[in-house]
Amino acid sequence: MYLNKQLLGNHTGGYDGFSFDVTTHLAEQNELLLYVFDPSSDGKQPNGKQRISAIDSPGGDTYTPNSGVWQTVWMEQIPATYISALKIDQASTEAVTVTAEIVGSSASVRFTVLDGTKEIATATGAPGAAVRIAIPSPELWSPASPHLYDLRVSTGEDAVLSYFGLRTFKLGLATVEGKQVSRPLLNGQFSFLPGFLDQSWWPDGQYTAPTDAALESDLAATKMFGLDMIRLHQKVNPERWYYFADRHGVAVFQDMPQKYGGASAETVPYFVADLTAMMTGPFFFCEKHWKKH
Repeated sequence: MYLNKQLLGNHTGGYDGFSFDVTTHLAEQNELLLYVFDPSSDGKQPNGKQRISAIDSPGGDTYTPNSGVWQTVWMEQIPATYISALKIDQASTEAVTVTAEIVGSSASVRFTVLDGTKEIATATGAPGAAVRIAIPSPELWSPASPHLYDLRVSTGEDAVLSYFGLRTFKLGLATVEGKQVSRPLLNGQFSFLPGFLDQSWWPDGQYTAPTDAALESDLAATKMFGLDMIRLHQKVNPERWYYFADRHGVAVFQDMPQKYGGASAETVPYFVADLTAMMTGPFFFCEKHWKKH
């Protein structure tokens, strides 16, 4: 990426967010150039359901390749000290644990939990430190009752509004027809999760939904059909999609896009890098205010 013919930086990976500081390159009039190279199924990177062969011979489980920028791009002004990332551990029935990464200062961070418009808990902590916040009379998240709390994080002149839902999800023993068997336990209880396999492909934008409402529509339809789960197949969606899933009460079984065909020792580092980005990026990446709603 170049701003006014000056290189801002490079990024490898098609499923995670990234950002560059443009401060020192700004002028009265600006030219931003972004170059994207995506070899699709001919490359060494995970390509999911994309196939170059689908351009001429569509069908089966293959889709036309998607190239270029397919998620939202924006520019914003931030103070010298700002919140660069949040990690929210909500795997609890009584507390949320938040880690805020700060750039520019070691000032303390303030956390405020809101239930609707009511402040119900506060805490402070150091940048980069995991801060546990107990939730009074907690209401748990579930497909039947997808309760969400807002989380305001602030330091100095900067503030971010995020959210979370308290829930635990693990494998454990449940009694089925008088026998103890291994089953998925949501909030400690066996929960059968019927759902769809979601390709999340769009006829007009391929990887990109045409509107925010369209992005939400599949999740709303899932609940309309009486289902509680989506397996997101071979794709990582925009952060907004996961927010809509949380709000509608849809559990997400997340796939990592594969390297279909031609896998080798050379393709492994790309897969591991994208897998790491998937786990720490879409769910924890916080470029300022995207979580506002």
